[in-house]
Amino acid sequence: MAESLSIISKLSGQLKDVSLVEAKGVIDGGTNIQFKQEMVSLIDKDIKMIVLDLQALEYINSAGLGSIMEARNKLEESGGLLVIVGAGGKVKKVMEMVGFASVLPMVGSLREAKDILEEFMARREAEGEAGATVIFPCSVGCTACQTSFEVSNAGPAKCPACAELLHVEDTGRVFSLTPHDSKKENGVCGTLELSSDLRLLRLLRHFASGFCKEHGFRDKELEDIELAVDEGSTNIVEHAYNRDPNCLIKMQLEAFEDRVIILLVDNGKAFDTTKIPMPDGQERVKEGHVGGLGRYFMYTAMDEVNYITIPGVSNTLKLVKYKAGYKPVEESLQN
Repeated sequence: MAESLSIISKLSGQLKDVSLVEAKGVIDGGTNIQFKQEMVSLIDKDIKMIVLDLQALEYINSAGLGSIMEARNKLEESGGLLVIVGAGGKVKKVMEMVGFASVLPMVGSLREAKDILEEFMARREAEGEAGATVIFPCSVGCTACQTSFEVSNAGPAKCPACAELLHVEDTGRVFSLTPHDSKKENGVCGTLELSSDLRLLRLLRHFASGFCKEHGFRDKELEDIELAVDEGSTNIVEHAYNRDPNCLIKMQLEAFEDRVIILLVDNGKAFDTTKIPMPDGQERVKEGHVGGLGRYFMYTAMDEVNYITIPGVSNTLKLVKYKAGYKPVEESLQN
């Protein structure tokens, strides 16, 4: 099951003839299709005004931003309007990176949204919900030693018995994020290999985040690392493998005192970054484009981004993130 995204769409009781869409969980490569379909469904039903409530959304990537921009463009073409309410944390951060507030209203409350929506253009109801959840706190079992312990919420957790780093989904399902380190000269390494299925990419970013947290990276740095790994692995599935879920993505991590080096390796179609101009995320949003933000996010979030192709062998995306207080230096690919 993909990482949880719950969507509730309803006609607002406070804002007459306006559809209120509440998104809870994450919008990424594995859940964006669900989110996009919900937005398209509303617009196809001639809804003209949408209030997108993101107060409970924990994460969004460029695919999700593209779906929001596509909905915004379609609504504007028909004389409608999209208003975003309550974006915070990681969600607000990526929206600010591309200047979302310059092209559509972003407010903190439904009362503010009501002030913006001066005319109500449609009265239809569409509702959908996905992602069964458990009630927290709840008891979970460690995947390594089978010890049961209580967690207060979904997300990263550490087994109190064996210190295994875990991720608890809001469905109660538990995955190991512990990279079972191996020493490699000056660094500590971790490796994870997964099928090229969009629904599994969440495990790559959680694995990377857990590994880096274990090696001293702070929350802000972890957010950048999660975003870059998610965007990089999504590009591999979309472009290198053309969404074929039967291929493999290998992630290698090497932690040093001052930085982490992350390698995403595939055997698909090469992507020559030297032939494609670096997109300006804010300009793309201003112009109403719905895609092409993945590379922008990777280069903005990480200190170094390189792409290495060995023809007929493999493609490697190298991501480097330094800890706060360390000055980036030139670094060659670690083999």
